[in-house]
Formats: sequence, C-alpha cells, structure tokens
Amino acid sequence: MYFSGSDVTVSVFRPSPGRQLDLVDLQFTVNQTSSPIYSYAATRSDDAGNKLLEHEYSTVMRGTSLVQGTMVLNFSSEDNELPYSMMDEELDLIIHMDYTDFERNTNNKNDRYAINDHIKGYILGDVHIISRNQTINPTAENIVEVLNFVAKSFEQY
Repeated sequence: MYFSGSDVTVSVFRPSPGRQLDLVDLQFTVNQTSSPIYSYAATRSDDAGNKLLEHEYSTVMRGTSLVQGTMVLNFSSEDNELPYSMMDEELDLIIHMDYTDFERNTNNKNDRYAINDHIKGYILGDVHIISRNQTINPTAENIVEVLNFVAKSFEQY
C-alpha cells in the first residue's frame, strides 16, 4: 500500500505543540554533503614510475545537512494561518502519515478481515521561515500563502 496526501497531517511541534497546519502543498529537499576519504596508500605507481590514483576510498565523511522547502497554506481564517510572529522563531514540524487497510483473514474463521495500521512520520527540526508571499487572483480559487523555509534536521520516527 502507498500513502496519499489525504493520509498526511502536518503539525507544529515547537514552540506550541499540537497546532495543525492547513497545508495545500509541502515540498522539501534534504541536501547532505559528503566526501570520500582516501587512505594514505590511495596512489600507486605504474611500470614507468608514474603515480596513479586509485578510485577506491576507505569511507565517506558525512557533512552538514540542510533542508530547503516550500509550504503552501490555505488563507481561510486566523485559526489556520501561521502567525507572523512565528517567522522569527525556530519551529519543529511533524509530518505524520497513517492509514488503515483491511485484508481477508484466512487464518481465523470468526474474523473475516484483518485490520492493518500503517504509521510513518518525519520531523523537520529547527525550521526557519525565510520568506512569505501571497497572490490574489480574481477567481474562485482559494487564496493561498506560500512560505519558503530552511531547516537543520530531517529525522524519521
């Protein structure tokens, strides 16, 4: 089974836990720098004495990670809106996914179906909102607010 967008809730965990966001769209990219570490014997010589570089490395050094993304929120009421005061605060966002599916139970004659709960989630830590914009068109579409952000960490729970 696969998760769909209707299975996902996004909530602010810090500074005020439990505030669910009315998101239309959430996109983010996790970038982590890494560099190979070559051993002291990573060069060898050919028959003529020329040094050749071995392309095998002993390990990979992990660097810092940076999360960059965009949140699109419905602009419907003050309850759903992310207050402007939060632009200066560090946020922790929880992306929670869960769905329940049913499958035919062949082991037990009394229970015809088995219920399976699937839960997965991510935490975006130390989120800083770096820009906020809004476009209003004379159409019947919802007014949305676009927030660009960076975050320091991305963890799965």
